[in-house]
Order: sequence, then structure tokens, then C-alpha cells
Amino acid sequence: MYKQEVIAYFGNQITIARKLGLTHTAIIRWKEIIPEIHAIKLERMTDGALKYDENLYKNRTQGKRLVKTA
Repeated sequence: MYKQEVIAYFGNQITIARKLGLTHTAIIRWKEIIPEIHAIKLERMTDGALKYDENLYKNRTQGKRLVKTA
């Protein structure tokens, strides 16, 4: 899901932050494609008006190593 789609739907970043229970700063830090977990939540929250596209995220995670933490 693209950040600009979400902003267009909600009108501004402050509203997005409030809806997701995040800080405004967290929204500002989003890249062009928003974090997958938030895309899934937003699709549910908007009854599908905003669409989560699994392929958008599948392509981004290929080739990335997972780092184990203690």
C-alpha cells in the first residue's frame, strides 16, 4: 500500500496516526510503501477501501536476511 493512497483517503498524516494508534513521527518516517502490518490493518479498518497488495511486500522482502536477536 502506498503512503500517498493512505494520505488521500484520510486527508492527513495526523489522522492516520490517530487511527492506527501511532505517533505523527512514525507516519512521517514511512517510505513510499507503508509497513505491511499497517497496510493489513488499514484494509480491514476501511472495509477494503484501501487495498493490501501482498505482491508489493513479497518482492521487497526477497533476498533480505533475517537477523536473530538474543
